[in-house]
Amino acid sequence: MSSTDRSKEELNPDLNSLELGLAAIKQKQYQQAIALLEPIADSQPHTKVGLKAQIGLVKAYDRSGQSDRAISLCQTLTLETPEKIRTWASNQLQQLQSRQPNPSVPPTVETGFVPFDPNLQPPKVQSTTPKPKPKPTPPLKAPPIEVKSDQPPKQQPQVISNSVPESPPEEAQTFTPPTQPETVSHSYQWKEAERATKWRKIGKLKLTRLRIEQFLTVFILLWISPRLVEFLFRNANNILISLPVVRPIQWLYRNPNQWLYWTLGLLFIVSPWLWDGLLKICYGQQTLPRTKLLSLSPEAGRVLQNYCKARNWKFPALRVLPTATPIAMTLGCWPRFVRIVVSQGLLDTLTPDEIATIYAREIASVGNWDFMVMSFITLLVQIPYLIYQYSAIGAQWCFQRVRSEPPLIPDVALSILKPATYILRVIAFPVSVLAYGVYQILRFPALWISRRRVYYSDRICCNLTGNPNGLTRALLKMAIGISQTSPQLDNTTFLLEGFDLLTPIAPTQGMTLGSILVASPQSQLIGLNHGGDIESLLTWDLRNPDRYWLQMSNSHPLLGDRLLILNSYGKFWQIETQLNLEVKPVSDSRGDRAKLLMQAAPYLGLAIGLAIGLLIWLFGAIFGKLGIWQLEWLFGDRAILWGCVPIGISLGIFWRNNHFFPDIKPAAIIHNPNLRDLYCNPDSIPIDNKPICIEGQLIGRSGISNIMGQQLLLKTATGIVPLHYIPQWTPVANFWPKSIHPTDLIGNFVKITGWWRRGATPWIDIEKLENLADRRRMYGGHPLWSVILAGSLAFWGASIISSGRL
Repeated sequence: MSSTDRSKEELNPDLNSLELGLAAIKQKQYQQAIALLEPIADSQPHTKVGLKAQIGLVKAYDRSGQSDRAISLCQTLTLETPEKIRTWASNQLQQLQSRQPNPSVPPTVETGFVPFDPNLQPPKVQSTTPKPKPKPTPPLKAPPIEVKSDQPPKQQPQVISNSVPESPPEEAQTFTPPTQPETVSHSYQWKEAERATKWRKIGKLKLTRLRIEQFLTVFILLWISPRLVEFLFRNANNILISLPVVRPIQWLYRNPNQWLYWTLGLLFIVSPWLWDGLLKICYGQQTLPRTKLLSLSPEAGRVLQNYCKARNWKFPALRVLPTATPIAMTLGCWPRFVRIVVSQGLLDTLTPDEIATIYAREIASVGNWDFMVMSFITLLVQIPYLIYQYSAIGAQWCFQRVRSEPPLIPDVALSILKPATYILRVIAFPVSVLAYGVYQILRFPALWISRRRVYYSDRICCNLTGNPNGLTRALLKMAIGISQTSPQLDNTTFLLEGFDLLTPIAPTQGMTLGSILVASPQSQLIGLNHGGDIESLLTWDLRNPDRYWLQMSNSHPLLGDRLLILNSYGKFWQIETQLNLEVKPVSDSRGDRAKLLMQAAPYLGLAIGLAIGLLIWLFGAIFGKLGIWQLEWLFGDRAILWGCVPIGISLGIFWRNNHFFPDIKPAAIIHNPNLRDLYCNPDSIPIDNKPICIEGQLIGRSGISNIMGQQLLLKTATGIVPLHYIPQWTPVANFWPKSIHPTDLIGNFVKITGWWRRGATPWIDIEKLENLADRRRMYGGHPLWSVILAGSLAFWGASIISSGRL
């Protein structure tokens, strides 16, 4: 193996979970080890990392009392694995079978264990008879999320099997997570609602407004970029000046505009080839032959061919990502150099007509020319995002490598490297956090156009295929696929977050909606005559009067809105619709307006601060006219105007704080609620907080990449919900000796107490987090840091006014 291959393997994000899992075994935390190692063993069973994970799983199963699973896995390892591993597995298998009460009699009953993670495979029935040799796993084949029919959609509906997880196997533990109910197995069918056979096209949308919005988006981005770079360079030199010996870097003082614009132009021109290299190196992208696409969906190939031929375009390059999470996106700088990238999970999950709708909406974005803007912005934000991703992963890898057991480094070097890796980890923290902040700033101008472009692509897709029902099913299945495959795979979550501006459905939308849909007992009725549970889950999207204001920070429009429009296309063509959606009027009372104003108080404070500053200017002008020269200076003083802005924001935060974070009284707490009931409330907005106490499995990224709680999720029996966490005292406390952070408990069962919020995306603000295994607790600091932020802004504004310096 070359040094390049070796470095790629060592930087594999799964290696973090592997090291954590093996460390958990040594600490006798077997459930945590199983939760960390099983996804690795399932996703890459034949790699070096995957084989190490399977060996660790054998030990964890054996020591946690799951000998049947250990035996089953040992039998698998004796087949088609390296000789050393086969020998080890054979010896281990003999030891395990010798400890069985009656090893000569094969059990006839399965263990009954259903893993908490629906992606994990159930334990196999133990048998003493040799198993047939398994077929090699194809390199691109991802584990299917759903069973896809081989017949046309109208002849045979797609059947998907589900099960709600039950409690983990008995072992030496002090708790039984109540979030895991008794096993309830069921299956549901997708109603294959008809498509139009002969249809007249829906009226063509005027693209003038979309063109203007694209131009404004690019203009704002080009205006922000040099100022952001100049700010970063200037502060970097300020830091260097404050350090001993080090001198500032002189070229950082230069105006970055000229070279920055040339760089951006060059990035735009070479972006197709940059995308190919980036996706291949980071996410394993491969070429998808056109013949393969035609075998999966002849309609998709026909739609692409006809659309490109009508415009005299070259057929787009097809790519595929070997991940089970359903993803699709269009990249490039010009129609001739377009790349349409999908995941293997999407091809495995959707039926042929649904695959065609996804490809149709992707090529539609090329016809609208919005793909150039979105592809370029996404490429630009990849620069800070990759810095965030790999600085965090690299520092965490070094930290774990040095502290691995047994040590992989000589003792002399270890004594030097241990403090060095600790320092590296401390340095990586501000670097990754700063890079993540820059990523969020750069993507913010693109959110508006990202939401708007979706409607155009959906409409053109329906005109090309006549199949709004197929697109409806595809979007819902993608939501389910995202919720089932991505929560515990670090590399997949990086892919989803880094490319969320390009995907057909927002990952944050799919995570909660898909998980609640699958966990609901009514989910077997999906798409039948009354649509089952899905209509009620979309109630908030269709009826909340403030929903358009509350989605301003989202990359995609509300899914309910999109499905309602697709529903109307079906009615326009007089075909049976997949869902029965309609908008019911909701009272728009003054109380609702008052709640929205309270919710937006910090943002309104900005406008109020400007108004106060202008009012002071007005008074200064009036005093000048009256001859009161002592106060005439107030007029035209920019320091007064800009100083009032942070003061106004701080007043808004103070005003909202008590309503946003009320005291949690034990009598008012809702214990282990059904997330579906909270999710469906059509009148709720984030300020309508509900104090809840809920238990489940903590999932998300591990290590420094999640040190600010960027991706913390709670997986319960009724769905997955995002968590927002701010340390009680300071983020620096994460590096104090013996301090704990939520990322240290990834994979564990926890109890969360906090405030439920329902906005365009629901979440829980953590007030207290308790590990159910050892009763360790940590407390959130949302109310405290909200007050500190407001006070700091007020002090900053007062200092600007008093000093007269901006």
